[in-house]
Amino acid sequence: MKPIASLYSLKAMGCLFVVMQHLPFAGRGLFSPIINTAVPLFAMISGYFLFCPDDNGKQLSERLLRTLKKVWLISLQVNAVYLIYHLLRSCFDESHVFPLQNWKDLLELFLYGDTLNYALWYLNAYWQALLILWLLSRHQLEKWIRYFPFLLILGVFWGRYLFLFPIENAAIEKILGQVCKNCFTTMLPFMSIGFLLHQKEALWRKFRIEHLWIMSLTSLFLAYVEITVLTLLHCNNHHSQLFFGILFAICCFVLALHYPQWSLHPLIQQVGKHHSANVYYYHLLVAWLLIWASWVFPAIQAFIVFAATLLLSVVIKNKSISVSQP
Repeated sequence: MKPIASLYSLKAMGCLFVVMQHLPFAGRGLFSPIINTAVPLFAMISGYFLFCPDDNGKQLSERLLRTLKKVWLISLQVNAVYLIYHLLRSCFDESHVFPLQNWKDLLELFLYGDTLNYALWYLNAYWQALLILWLLSRHQLEKWIRYFPFLLILGVFWGRYLFLFPIENAAIEKILGQVCKNCFTTMLPFMSIGFLLHQKEALWRKFRIEHLWIMSLTSLFLAYVEITVLTLLHCNNHHSQLFFGILFAICCFVLALHYPQWSLHPLIQQVGKHHSANVYYYHLLVAWLLIWASWVFPAIQAFIVFAATLLLSVVIKNKSISVSQP
């Protein structure tokens, strides 16, 4: 498939947004609806590249299985890195509590993926969504993919608007809270949107570009209104999507497809293509190792960690290339 420069630029922006979500910087709250597009953009880009116009069901199934195996391997490697980190820290820091204490912790690691690093829920949800899509394609049930985007509505109500449905059972509320950020209400529907946008490309390209810009700006404005109202009601759950934030993310993705050669700078395109995944995987490890940044430069900690993780990714990439060469 021909490379799309604009999607690589979106991935670069997305990995920066992920770091900005997890680490402090001055004025962070002002950018919340924008930086919350990180996961939706990554998921839609992944789903977009899963579809190929010339595919039959068997080819799609084979591609999904290859991708699933690759993501499984990456998940094992990344979790192993964080496991080693926690083991070493437990040896030298008596106050550090090792996150895997019992079988329940292991089960939650498998189900949610955030036991060793809370940001890795995304990677866990990714392979779970791929597994579901592979099972559907293997049994020639791809038509069900068109219904998955509607799960986003469920995610919004179980996340931002859970206060409308008071639940006294803490265990059930925890499960619902976890579901809001796993494959069923985030990864699977957004990947399906990317897949369907590629499949139905001729249809949505009939939309006038001016209308897409208007929808994008309007949805961003309404996302700010939505988050303001929820904050005033003291009901703002930062771990789930905004209703209008979802629409804004989709509009941004479609606009990027309308301008396939758009790129802020060739270097930014390279960041999206080669380093965005590593920034996502390891930015919290770098943040923990550079804990001094939170004391000395709290207003720009997110950007210090982003730059340091990007440098680490460059080293990793260069080492892997040198090892693979004879």
